[in-house]
Amino acid sequence: MQRKFTKLIGDTLSYTFLACALVFFMFPIFWMLMTSLKQPQDTFAIPPIWIFKPTLQNYIKTFVEGAYYKYLFVSLRVTTVSIFVATVISTLAAYATARFRFRGKTGLLMSLLVFYTIPGIAYAIPLYMLYGQLKIQDTPLGLMIIFTALTIPFSTWVLHGYFVSIPKDLEDSAMVDGCTKLGALTRVVLPLAAPGVASTAILTFITTWNSFLYPAILAGSRTKTLPVAVAAFITDTRIEWGQACAVASAVILPVLLLIMFAQRFIVMGLTSGAVKE
Repeated sequence: MQRKFTKLIGDTLSYTFLACALVFFMFPIFWMLMTSLKQPQDTFAIPPIWIFKPTLQNYIKTFVEGAYYKYLFVSLRVTTVSIFVATVISTLAAYATARFRFRGKTGLLMSLLVFYTIPGIAYAIPLYMLYGQLKIQDTPLGLMIIFTALTIPFSTWVLHGYFVSIPKDLEDSAMVDGCTKLGALTRVVLPLAAPGVASTAILTFITTWNSFLYPAILAGSRTKTLPVAVAAFITDTRIEWGQACAVASAVILPVLLLIMFAQRFIVMGLTSGAVKE
């Protein structure tokens, strides 16, 4: 009886803590969505207005009357291409490090982690100068290159552990049956590694979609992404909170929905590859 009571108290405290944490992290998002649907005069009402007539005025001003739909398309194009290229390169690189023995393999894998721990601002000035010499500033290609380069190390490291967890005997059996090395990879290994590849692609999407630093430095008016576009509503004289929250909602909603619906898939893909070589 005492054990059941202790378990009940522990479960109650755990769920209470989780509920408080959920409210703490979700309330700013809820408030942002509410602000994006309010009239300007209701935004700063005191006391705050909780029940109001929602309006799409801020979204219409931003994405229909304004040019922010262009920034949405830029974000979609840059993110899609970067995810595809980074996933393909990372998959091949991770497979090579997991299946082949070569000198410097351990150092290469460690260098991937070291590269990923360096603050992004450390590359800002060299990249700005390099992009200026190559004349790829304010171009979609420039953003695609930097996003792809920044996401490959992490993706390769994660997928390396996943490929290691797949028995090599399956490939050997496929090659005995007549498959080439490439055929065994595409027909046997990749289907088994699909959860890991998909979860890595999702994490790459989140990182690229939310990136602010490099688009703010390397992009201009032609290739501005949505996270950077939010800052345009903050001026010396005023802040357009309604429109800023509308753009911020367009940035965060795809990521939020993706995490909600693919949460189990992401966890399964990452934990399945958490093995030691």
